[in-house]
Amino acid sequence: MSPELSTGLSPTRGVVHDKGAPLKLKEPRKRPGRDTKDWQEKTRSARTKALKKKRLIERRIDKDHTASM
Repeated sequence: MSPELSTGLSPTRGVVHDKGAPLKLKEPRKRPGRDTKDWQEKTRSARTKALKKKRLIERRIDKDHTASM
């Protein structure tokens, strides 16, 4: 092993230093409960709710503007 590699600091970007087990890049970190169908449904409904609210507010503003003109 060369001296640069033993320090754990890579001299140039992209140089892989030999430390421990190789990192698995493909596998995403598992968060408990995040990958379940139920959670996805929950977030989706929350997103759509927020969007609907936003649209409603925008519509109200448009009505106000047309009324004042």
